[in-house]
Order: sequence, then C-alpha cells, then structure tokens
Amino acid sequence: MGLDPRTKLLGVVMLLVTTFLVEQVRCLLGLSVLFVLVAFATKTSALTYLRHLLLLSWLMIVTFCIHVWARDAGHGADTFLADGVRRGFIAVGQLSVAVGWISILHRISSPLELMGGLERILHPLQRIGVSVHNLSILGMLSMRFLPIVFEEGQYLLHAYTARGIEWNRGTLGRQFKNVLLLCVPLLSMLLRRVEHITCAMENRGFCVGAARSSFQEFRLRTVDYIVLGGNLGLLIGCYAINRM
Repeated sequence: MGLDPRTKLLGVVMLLVTTFLVEQVRCLLGLSVLFVLVAFATKTSALTYLRHLLLLSWLMIVTFCIHVWARDAGHGADTFLADGVRRGFIAVGQLSVAVGWISILHRISSPLELMGGLERILHPLQRIGVSVHNLSILGMLSMRFLPIVFEEGQYLLHAYTARGIEWNRGTLGRQFKNVLLLCVPLLSMLLRRVEHITCAMENRGFCVGAARSSFQEFRLRTVDYIVLGGNLGLLIGCYAINRM
C-alpha cells in the first residue's frame, strides 16, 4: 500500500529543508546515501534524475561561481578561495540531492494526487476565508493545460517547418514575426479548449463555492506516521549537528 499524498508532500518538504540546512560534508554524504537508497526502493529512473540535473546545470554553475568568489570577511586573502571552493561544492551537492528528492516525488505521485493532498493540507485555511477548493481546481486545470500547450505547440512548429519556415534564421524582426505566427494560432486553440472545458464542467453541474466530495479517500496509516516521524527526526538531528 502506498503512502498518503500528504505524507509524500510533507516528507519531501522536510527532506528539502534538511538538505539545504546541512553545512558539513559528512551530513551531505549521509543524505546522498539516503537518497540513493530511497531512489532504489522507489525504482526512480537514473536517466530521469540525470535529465533533471541537466536542466538545472546552469543554476549549479552559477551557484558554484558565486560561492567561490564571495569573499568572507573572516578569512584572509590566501584562504578565502579554497574555502569558497569547498562551500561551492557543498552548495552544488545540496542542489543535486534536492533535485533527487523532487525526482522521487515525481516518480511516486501523479500531479492530480499531489493536488488532492495539497488541498487536504491547506484545508484549515478555509476557516479564514481562503477558497482552497477553487485553488485546487485551478491547479488541476493548470496541470492539465501544460501538456496540452506543449503538444499543440509541437504540432504547429512541425506544420510551419514543413511549409518551409526557418525559425532560427533571418533578421531579428523576421524571427519575431515567426514567433507571432506560432503564438496567435496557439492562443486561439487554447481559447477553444477553455470553452470546451467550461461547457463540460457546466454540464456536470460544477458550481463555484459548492461543497465537493472526493473520489479518493485520504487516510493516514501507521506507515505514514513512521515516515513523517523519521523525516522530522532527521531534520532535528541535522540541525543539532550544524549547531555544534
């Protein structure tokens, strides 16, 4: 039986906080070993993890350079560079492990499942007037639209390429016109999709502000409390080590 979506979300949040909290190499290595074990247990693809790292490689390079050249007033001119290199490697390691936790969350949970868990976590905010149900519906529709936008954009791009339009050539004004040729029909397609979804929701009796039931039942079990307690203990332990 899988974990509750609330456990997955809160557990990953605590692991991310723990990862960015550590400042010692041994603690970071311990978290790296833990990540490898969890990734193996959840059958997270190494190629997916490496692809996510590649997408954020520019951020890691910038982070490393900032830590290398950021002078610390407490160090002399002879030692600040070596200390900066050490802090840069630690920062890059933190980002790498953090990307790993997010990759695991993406592997073990669907977007709709995570939105349902987030809605349950934010449910107490309804007492102060926050419409959590409407926010969850908005989030679910947004996640549904992201792959639609990408798919429709690819179709239009291939269609224009087949008609001889070269996107990466020509003057800057010409390239801007090519982008407009892609954006205008894409926006038109998205507006038609929105109209279809609106009609479908109205036909199914959707009403803003009305109480909704959930097809998926959320229930915290013993394993959920064990996982949350373990993550909380790891967070407190790493914080205590850093304070020493």
